[in-house]
Amino acid sequence: MTAGEGWLRTDRLLLCVPQPGDLADHHAIHADPATNVHNPAGPQTDPAANEHQLAAWSWHWARFGFGYWTVRLAETGEVIGFGGVRPAMGDEKGLNLAYRFRPTAWGHGYAQELARAALELARDMAPGEPVVALIVPGNAPSIKVAERLGLQLEGSVQRELGEYLRYTVVP
Repeated sequence: MTAGEGWLRTDRLLLCVPQPGDLADHHAIHADPATNVHNPAGPQTDPAANEHQLAAWSWHWARFGFGYWTVRLAETGEVIGFGGVRPAMGDEKGLNLAYRFRPTAWGHGYAQELARAALELARDMAPGEPVVALIVPGNAPSIKVAERLGLQLEGSVQRELGEYLRYTVVP
């Protein structure tokens, strides 16, 4: 991996701090029912809510030096998803690992490539902090990514929108 101010390059991906110009892609990906099959909250179809979320992600980067990235194909610059690590929400401890990709990006190993970079960043920026992935039990692809990266199943947790499997690792 190579890094610059506001970006990180993996073998195939360019991971960038979210910018206002990413809003159309952010909205398209987060409002797509296909990308929300395993999201109990469903698609985020409100453009204002998507704009607020993207701004919050950018703010987090400016404040803490890490967070969720805009994920681009390194070859073309096409936005294919969003993801990374941020402090977990609610009563959850550690950093939350999350990602969402366009359906055309599924099945190419991009989630694993992004998540590996996110774990390395977490190790450098928040040493000793556990990284947590809360995964809906039926989400086999995300479970596979978590297990391939060494996250261990710690059990299940109940949240407002349902049950999640809790995978963790200290990178």
